[in-house]
Amino acid sequence: MYNDSSRPLVFIGSNSNIYKLVELAASANVPVLGIVDDDFHGQGHYKNIPVIAQEQDLSALVDCQFICATNWTPDDASARNRIKRARQLELIEQLDLPLATLISPLASVSAYSKIGAGTAVYAYATIEPEVTVGAHSIVYDYAIVGHESTIGNNVVLQRQVLVTSLITVEDNVYFGLGSRACRSHTTVAQGTFVHPHIMLLRGTEPGEVVSLAGRKTYGEVVVQ
Repeated sequence: MYNDSSRPLVFIGSNSNIYKLVELAASANVPVLGIVDDDFHGQGHYKNIPVIAQEQDLSALVDCQFICATNWTPDDASARNRIKRARQLELIEQLDLPLATLISPLASVSAYSKIGAGTAVYAYATIEPEVTVGAHSIVYDYAIVGHESTIGNNVVLQRQVLVTSLITVEDNVYFGLGSRACRSHTTVAQGTFVHPHIMLLRGTEPGEVVSLAGRKTYGEVVVQ
């Protein structure tokens, strides 16, 4: 169920921009109970949000719904967060926790699309008809997914990303700010990292980093 307001929401993990997720929940009328994050349990709060339990106590939180709030990026500086998020997703699966799916009322999500459990879709994102978005993915503001495309699990579509129609994006793919996948009938393979503002006109290999090597800033680049 999308935007289920019948049960309080618990964030598993946290991130420095967690208020964005809090505001998404509020816009969908989903009440937030607090955070479960072993890193901050001793503090009692993280950014004024209650830290209500440790991960070992998750199974005791009954009648709640959950979403993983630990952000990840593909760069080396975020390696600890990637490991933490992967561990938390495994824990969610092991405990078979009920997951929240949050969709901003300001997003345009087709009734003929399917959004997976644990996924967040932010304001002004567009999900066209016959799109499937997998579990634990993040579709940020102004991102667009064209009709009949498939987005895998744990995928990040950053702000202003475009994935055109009839594209397959496999699991654990990260599209940087303003990047675009513009050739239909191609596959963006598992673990691909598309750098910001890259225009991708082909499929990728698993784990590929698509970037403009040797540049410190990103321009309008076509990769063929």
